[in-house]
Amino acid sequence: NGSNVNIEFDPSLLVTDLVFFFYSHSVRCGYSTAIQCTNICGNVLNCGKHNCTQKCHSGNCLSCELTVKQVCYCGRASREVLCGTSKDWFACLRTCGKKLSCGMHSCEQVCHPEACQPCPRLPQIVHCCPCGQTSLSKLLELGCMERKLCTDPIPSCGRTCGKPLPCSSYDAVHTCENLCHEGECGQCSRTSKVYCRCALKLKEVPCASLKNQVKVPFLCDKRCNKKLSCGRHKCNETCCVDKEHKCSLICGRKLNCGIHRCEEPCHRGNCQKCWQTSFEELTCYCGGSVIYPPVPCGTRPPECKNSCTRPHECDHPVYHSCHSEEKCPPCTYLVQKWCMGRHELRSNIPCYLTDISCGLSCDRMLKCGMHKCKRICHKGECLIDEECRQPCTILRLHCNHPCMSPCHPSLPCPTTPCRSKVGGCDNSLPFKQAQM
Repeated sequence: NGSNVNIEFDPSLLVTDLVFFFYSHSVRCGYSTAIQCTNICGNVLNCGKHNCTQKCHSGNCLSCELTVKQVCYCGRASREVLCGTSKDWFACLRTCGKKLSCGMHSCEQVCHPEACQPCPRLPQIVHCCPCGQTSLSKLLELGCMERKLCTDPIPSCGRTCGKPLPCSSYDAVHTCENLCHEGECGQCSRTSKVYCRCALKLKEVPCASLKNQVKVPFLCDKRCNKKLSCGRHKCNETCCVDKEHKCSLICGRKLNCGIHRCEEPCHRGNCQKCWQTSFEELTCYCGGSVIYPPVPCGTRPPECKNSCTRPHECDHPVYHSCHSEEKCPPCTYLVQKWCMGRHELRSNIPCYLTDISCGLSCDRMLKCGMHKCKRICHKGECLIDEECRQPCTILRLHCNHPCMSPCHPSLPCPTTPCRSKVGGCDNSLPFKQAQM
């Protein structure tokens, strides 16, 4: 029952021969059969031309990494490619240029793999005049010479060519006005109406300037006012046809660290956080607390419980802790200070307060030398750019009542009627009326 089994035969002690590509090796039965030798693999690679140069390995061989030179079909261009990644030939998109079977003309097709077509000017291929309106058999009846070779001229019918010109794709079909001829048609002498790039404005231009022209002939002066993808800038492009309106400027806004600026293309929404990192220790002002590198940009200095060691304007005890701000909190130590008008010495005033009012009237003599300031205890001069406007208290010569005109320190009192009232009842009259 498990513990009393007599092992008379151990199959793991058998030895078997494992035969590989180049040699055999004896291993214990049940061992892994993934055995590698030190010989070169030598298997044919995916290109079918070269062999694997790696040492004996498991799995498929790597793709061939050798470069080979490929020549185009017409033989006028070549390129370097990885062996086995493409066909042995390619089309260079140039005119073939090979001599045709006639031996006189060249192939005008784009670089191609198959054999060149027969010469298109052979007598057995050409059956009509160059403009295509009249057959050669009819022209032979009219006395034209029969063509024997591809180099013989193709008879002309004498009619107007009438082939559509390249400018026909714009606003109307223009045709060749020359007589039936070989070769390409001449330039069109007419004009065509063409639209600008954004199709807003129409312009009439000579057809000769449109021949084989790929770009739009002109741009209008309308500026695009659409906002770009960032939502911050406008396009401002003239004759714009852009649909996406992507902003190509750099964002440039300050990042969360307050030091570096966003270097991403201008975008919507918030910028990413600053990824700059410092590898210097970041300490508090007194050096009692330290943050060891790496320190992400924008990290505030560590908090410190030590007392502030910065220089202060006063000699009072410091009650605030070490801080990273350059300016210390105001000193709140209670002291005695004079009010602004120096009327009384006030107690229990925080040290940082400088302008203290006692609430009493200023009572300082004004520049006029006659009146005193009636403002509540204040800072600075009583009257800076103003003149005293209090009533003049100089007694009049005729009635001994005060002048009551606005203060005039350098001028005599004006000779105005006295407005002081006499009598003790409610029906009192001005002094001048009472004398009459």
